[in-house]
Amino acid sequence: MNVKKNIAETVKIVLPLFLICTLMVFLIAICNAVTSPVIERNKQKTFDRSIATLFSIASTEKLKVEKLSFPSNAPATLISAHRIYNEDLPIGYLMEVDGIGAYSGKIRMLVALDCSGRIIDLLCSEQSETPGKGDRVLNAQFYSEHYIGKSSQEISVSPYPALSGSTKTSDALYSAVNTALEGYALLSNDATGGPS
Repeated sequence: MNVKKNIAETVKIVLPLFLICTLMVFLIAICNAVTSPVIERNKQKTFDRSIATLFSIASTEKLKVEKLSFPSNAPATLISAHRIYNEDLPIGYLMEVDGIGAYSGKIRMLVALDCSGRIIDLLCSEQSETPGKGDRVLNAQFYSEHYIGKSSQEISVSPYPALSGSTKTSDALYSAVNTALEGYALLSNDATGGPS
């Protein structure tokens, strides 16, 4: 009798909890199904606006982005590469790269290159550096004089740009820029659709 009573009490407690958990999983799945497409559209809009900003394009309406595939020897920190068109004319390349070595671990950069491999602009898309310290390296005033308009040959021979108090973030930025330039060089040497 006591065994049956214990089982009944256990079922009384477990069954409602199971039903509540099942309902919550179902509601979370519905919420995910509804919000995922919206999140992806917003990510794409943000990406398109970033491209327009980096390449100084007034409108994203005539913007065309072609995702490029990497050769097998591409560095792991090269996240993605894109050929950018404005009104069907190629205007450059966008490399999404991780700069390793930052104080917080890594920074993610978008590096815009013209068709000859010179840096047009940089944009930090993700970082968690210390405000007022490490993040100073990631503002346009610092990196424009060191990177904008330069090719891989000019960056490799110029003095290493570091900001006092932000050496690790400077290392990560330098690493990101070099990875983007290396990605451009790999795509240039790859006959399957890189820069030409």
